[in-house]
Amino acid sequence: MTVVSTEVPNARTDVGADLLVGPSELVAKMERFLEYQRSYRSHSPLTVSTYRCDLNQFCRWLKGRLGHLPEPAVITRELVMQYAVTLSGRAAATVCRKITVLSVFFGFLMDLGELGTNPARRIPLPKPAGRIPNAISEDEAQQLLGAAAVSSRARVYRP
Repeated sequence: MTVVSTEVPNARTDVGADLLVGPSELVAKMERFLEYQRSYRSHSPLTVSTYRCDLNQFCRWLKGRLGHLPEPAVITRELVMQYAVTLSGRAAATVCRKITVLSVFFGFLMDLGELGTNPARRIPLPKPAGRIPNAISEDEAQQLLGAAAVSSRARVYRP
């Protein structure tokens, strides 16, 4: 039995890297999507590079999982969900971005009439950890209230 790694490559090593090379309908459509984002949507080079990285990682995962790159119409919601599971352990914002990029890509193909459904649509995304705001000290609160009291007395309108 052959074990195929489904590990997602490190984003830092893939930034700006070309999509997997070779005759693939999926890669051609991804390149078309990136060109659309670059030229028509006027996204910054960094945004397009990040999209490229995220799509490249998905392609590598697909190739490792299936042994080849499938046509976009063959990619199922189940495959996208399996990919999302491999992203666990990463920051919630990173996972959300990667799945959102896939959803935007498949939505692009739907808009062109090349795909009937979006397999990445409404994939459950992790909630970003809520950050606890920094509280001010009691002394700072007293200073703030004192400054507000002085300011409000200076603004009193007297005819």
